[in-house]
Amino acid sequence: MIGNKFRAWNVESKQMLNHEFIVKTILSERDYGEIIRDFSDVLDGYPFHIMQSIGEFDRNNCELFDDDLVKLTLPDGEVRIFRIRIKTLDREVRNHPEFVGEYSKVRITAVVFEWRGFDLFPCIDDKGISDVSKMEWVGTFWENPELLEVSE
Repeated sequence: MIGNKFRAWNVESKQMLNHEFIVKTILSERDYGEIIRDFSDVLDGYPFHIMQSIGEFDRNNCELFDDDLVKLTLPDGEVRIFRIRIKTLDREVRNHPEFVGEYSKVRITAVVFEWRGFDLFPCIDDKGISDVSKMEWVGTFWENPELLEVSE
């Protein structure tokens, strides 16, 4: 579930701003519910990149936000760096046999993990443990974009 906490990267000062500043300064004239899906209209006139909590925590209990970078070590030892994003994606899903048509097109707003041009959904392993709980926060895209280059 996507959370209702925010932070912002100030492009000019290159500083992270906390939730309280964002709500009081940037979002004070907005309906909280309106902005959960799309921040693009909020950014007009403000030199900020707004990040929303994804409502999940990494293995060290660090709250994760849109545009955070996380590291996952796979069972074979390979290390991958992902950029967390909240996106709206169009997908095709298989219908129940009693529905009309075999497939339907759907639009999903969800947390995805960007890696090498792919949008990957969080998964749960055969023991019921989420990938997210195995990940480790390593920075934000705005502060550490070079970390993604290392992972490529």
